[in-house]
Amino acid sequence: MDRIYDAHTHWLGPEDLETRKNQKVFSLVCAKTSAQYDSLTGCLHSHPALLPWVQVTAGLHPWHSLEEPVEKMLDLFPMVKVIGEIGMDSVWCRIDLHLQRQVFIRQLERAAELNKPVILHTKGQEAEIASILRSCPNRYLVHWYSCDLWFEQYEKMDCWFSIGPDVLWNKTTQSLARQIRSDRLLIETDGMNAVEWADRKGGIHATGEAEAQPRETLLRSLSCCAAQRQQDPEELAEQVQENLRAFLQSKD
Repeated sequence: MDRIYDAHTHWLGPEDLETRKNQKVFSLVCAKTSAQYDSLTGCLHSHPALLPWVQVTAGLHPWHSLEEPVEKMLDLFPMVKVIGEIGMDSVWCRIDLHLQRQVFIRQLERAAELNKPVILHTKGQEAEIASILRSCPNRYLVHWYSCDLWFEQYEKMDCWFSIGPDVLWNKTTQSLARQIRSDRLLIETDGMNAVEWADRKGGIHATGEAEAQPRETLLRSLSCCAAQRQQDPEELAEQVQENLRAFLQSKD
């Protein structure tokens, strides 16, 4: 297996991108604010060798919806191929849900106008977001879905789903890994900070002296998903590659 694919990660600095290039990990790298977008694109401009390994995504994350006017992010939407992650969160975020909803819908509508796919953050608001999406058709990737309910509603809307690094131990994520249609399954790290969080929560320790690396994390998630689906890991890796290409393809 040569190149491997990370359907969702975050801007953590040039060192992380360099590691991903060296490990042949093609990554959808999310800028959660306009300032992060400026930092990420500035880094890519200064280090053009990273460009073939990065797909920039941008959207005002619900955790940051008080930090800047949503218009600043909307102005960036024509410059990226993928919008997000955007959404709502009532588990890890205390920002007023009415404001989160307004910011979310503004971005959804603009993404639909531009015919650009969207990465979704749904934590604690899975039912509400599913209801909103029904009136705004588009290509959606539900990132790291970890809810026992409402999966079928997203499935009916033909959403993609990315499996997070907790698939090694989280029974809900493992169940989803079995249920997701073969042409809608993706794998993500959500950034190495999220991998470290998931490993600690699951009591998993990195092998050897080094911390978990992007390629290692994605391969172990692929292997676990393949086992859950009773599928060959190499075949699943090829399917994931095709699935990401389908999600990214232009609607024009």
